Amino acid sequence: MSIAIKTETSQVSEEVDVLYEVLWTRVYSYVFEISIKTPLFKTLAQRPLTLQEVADVCDLEITSARILAQYLCGLKLISMQDGLFYPTPVSTAYLTNPDIIRDLSGFAPESLAAFEDRLRNVPQQPWYQIRNSNESVTGVSGMNLDFFIAETRHNWRIAKGKELSMAYDFSKHTRLMDIGGASGGWCVGIRSENPHLECTIYDLPEVAGIVSNAAQKLGHDDKINIVTGNIFSYDLPDNADVILLANVLHDWSESDCFFILKKVYDSLPENGVVLIYEFFLNNDWSGPLGSMYQAITVLGPTGESGWQPSYIEMEQLLEAAGFVTETGSNNLVVGKKC
Repeated sequence: MSIAIKTETSQVSEEVDVLYEVLWTRVYSYVFEISIKTPLFKTLAQRPLTLQEVADVCDLEITSARILAQYLCGLKLISMQDGLFYPTPVSTAYLTNPDIIRDLSGFAPESLAAFEDRLRNVPQQPWYQIRNSNESVTGVSGMNLDFFIAETRHNWRIAKGKELSMAYDFSKHTRLMDIGGASGGWCVGIRSENPHLECTIYDLPEVAGIVSNAAQKLGHDDKINIVTGNIFSYDLPDNADVILLANVLHDWSESDCFFILKKVYDSLPENGVVLIYEFFLNNDWSGPLGSMYQAITVLGPTGESGWQPSYIEMEQLLEAAGFVTETGSNNLVVGKKC
């Protein structure tokens, strides 16, 4: 009996430890946020530091710097050897770039009070504000046109476009249209692996204007063109046989997503394909964590809120719009017009 009780107690203890760990891991986020506000990683890229020097660079007591350094070692952002601290490849590559740090800071965790307030007093979503203000991007608080062509975001899109080319065979297509394509990074990345493909970036007039002016800098060639429009107000061009919606649908409500997908369906030829790239949730909503966080960033009031769908939810939505779907995986769901 005592052994059984001991085993049961041990199991309960382990389960409670998991709950504590959920709370404790928040400190990783706090430490990371604090560290990227300091010149620590920039300094480490130049030379290794002692613990006292880490404290001086971060403007902390040495006892506090010890805790900061322990957590950063745990995150594998720095390493300690013989009493000196060194940067790791990931921190050297990314955490010395001010553009990337600015982007990362935008995803910093909110305080508990701020997070609860976001859930109870849901904010307006910028994309709905843009739609409701006659397509004006610059008139929306917190938005500016640099958002669409920022180098870090553009390079990320190029990398993702190359990844998509590995996951999907574009050889059977002749023209791609990227709806909400912003800087055109997806098209640049896809065309790097599929030079036969002609590409169209479809976006709002303000966005298309600034992207057009920066086309050469962004790596566009004569097979990438820009078309202005508003998917909610106008019919789509009907000359593409494959259409990409990359991180677009999560900004819109389920009913608006259905409206967009119907527009896409009507513009495609027979056997045309739509590619939906999102940070999809698992079908049982068990993760991934990044997808869950994305859901917070697009939260808005009922009727004007984004959502982060699961694979099966997107497949069902595509099928309702008339597409035949393949089982989604690796952040991609494919729909075909048959």
